[in-house]
Amino acid sequence: MKYLSPTSLFGGILVPPLDKKAIQLARKKLLAELELADGDTIDIDGSSYDKNEIIRYFEELLAGNYLEYHNAVSADKVLLGFL
Repeated sequence: MKYLSPTSLFGGILVPPLDKKAIQLARKKLLAELELADGDTIDIDGSSYDKNEIIRYFEELLAGNYLEYHNAVSADKVLLGFL
């Protein structure tokens, strides 16, 4: 599975370090964009995602220590390049 960075998903809208409020706002924007799109999926960084995948991704991101994990990865440029 390819590493999916929250900051790369939104093309610079989210800037590390990430917090829950910014993540929730980005989720609402992405779901609104999906609703406005003609199809059932939205293309992000060359991959297609449907509504269920987006909701699941954000739920995982906000649960546990995933947010701290992504902040740590984004702070380490070598690790980010590897993933």
